[in-house]
Amino acid sequence: MNFAASVLRSGAVIAQAGHVLAVVAGFGWFATGRWALTPSLLAWFLHCYTALRVAIDAALFADLTGREDALDDWLVRFRLWKLQLAAFALQVILLALGWLGS
Repeated sequence: MNFAASVLRSGAVIAQAGHVLAVVAGFGWFATGRWALTPSLLAWFLHCYTALRVAIDAALFADLTGREDALDDWLVRFRLWKLQLAAFALQVILLALGWLGS
């Protein structure tokens, strides 16, 4: 079960990368006035929410080590981790479109 906690803890790295993208989008938005970067900044809020939830789940799941009945719970939480990845991917795509679109 430590594998599940490890997967969820990897969300912290994804969260940090998302924060970097938000800084890039914010800098571009303020420096160049590219309004096309706004959706990327908005996607960052979704990413922050999912990153927070994944971090909480990772901490909670680490405490469930050795309990076989926690597997079903992990599967549900793993879907949340996938949602965090999707939010990050959306943020990346919107940032790229914002830079290339203007």
